[in-house]
Amino acid sequence: MTLSFCASEDVDDAVDAVDATMPPNAFRSPRRLFGGALACALDARFEDASTFMPSIPNHQEIFVDRARDETVIVELVDAIEDRTGSSLGAFAFEDACDACDAIERRLVTSGTASVSGRGAGADDGVGDVVVAYGVMRASKSRSTDVNDVDVWGAIIRLPRAKTDALVWHCRPFAFAGAPRTPGGDDAAPSDETRVRRGDETPSEALRGVMETFEVRDWGVFGDGG
Repeated sequence: MTLSFCASEDVDDAVDAVDATMPPNAFRSPRRLFGGALACALDARFEDASTFMPSIPNHQEIFVDRARDETVIVELVDAIEDRTGSSLGAFAFEDACDACDAIERRLVTSGTASVSGRGAGADDGVGDVVVAYGVMRASKSRSTDVNDVDVWGAIIRLPRAKTDALVWHCRPFAFAGAPRTPGGDDAAPSDETRVRRGDETPSEALRGVMETFEVRDWGVFGDGG
């Protein structure tokens, strides 16, 4: 796995795909993924990074909120074999931290999730969904400053295509030690405390993708689909 959420940049314009078949939500915008073969809904504040990052790998879709330096990535990878549940989540989290050259990391929770809404969790070829959450310390952008980052991840299993869809929401809560976002607002505190107290509800951004994720054209996976 090769993740790119550690290399976000500024953007000029947001490009939101319009799809009337997605469920309405005041804060979510429908997104076509991989040419429309997949789809989901995501907080409207996230901008399509393909408008300013021409080198995005073909197996990734990247969205950014430049004011908060947040990133959401949807990545298609070959199915991760011999791992399920919490073991799968822990493996994916460690791999993501390695990809970001994290100085520190700690996994807080990992396990199979129950997903409400349409798409993931329905009888549509989508299998189990594993959610992992942890915290890492890394340089998330081209800045040399080290940030403390909440990392929420979902591994959406697509057994029909022998593929896993990895969804990551990376949200810094301390920028070089200061709780101020690039946009000048106070950063929301880390989710770690509430998660350790038993509230394992994923971030709103990740939850939006999980609840609306769907495969519309299995042909995108070739023989595997």
